[in-house]
Amino acid sequence: PAQPSGFEAEAELDSRIMLSWLWPVQDPIISFELLYWEASNPTDKHRVVFDPAGSYAVDSLKPDTLYMFSLAARSDMGLGVFTQPIETRTAQSS
Repeated sequence: PAQPSGFEAEAELDSRIMLSWLWPVQDPIISFELLYWEASNPTDKHRVVFDPAGSYAVDSLKPDTLYMFSLAARSDMGLGVFTQPIETRTAQSS
């Protein structure tokens, strides 16, 4: 399937980042796959698979830490291409 477009990330809390995107409507998406990692530790990637949606909250993150996110859509044809990574820093803990 096509890449999700308009992929954006916004820090909501010191431990949560909300992701949003526009998904490829012409393709019957069965799930999304998200890769995320700390920018300072790119070899330690986390993979999350979730049902089709236009947003996703990533929880249990470290405060004041720069994270990278990349998203791909999966259809019956297989996994699409991951987006270029976007970066967002979590808020500082209060």
